[in-house]
Amino acid sequence: MIKLVCEHSMQSDDGRSYVVHEYQEFIHAGTKDGDDWIPGMKFLELADGSKVNYIDDNTFKIVRFDTTLRRLA
Repeated sequence: MIKLVCEHSMQSDDGRSYVVHEYQEFIHAGTKDGDDWIPGMKFLELADGSKVNYIDDNTFKIVRFDTTLRRLA
């Protein structure tokens, strides 16, 4: 199962606004006592599916366009 866990409002160096979606995979780990979900890997992308890399807490990069994004204050 994959869940949207956060949305980041960002801006490129040329002033364009972007919203980066942060998703996290949850892995099913059923037990005799019931269902359990273990958090797995996180990944970032734009609404159009463009992949985004994490640089640091305030800086991301759109992979396809090599565009740097910075968190809005």
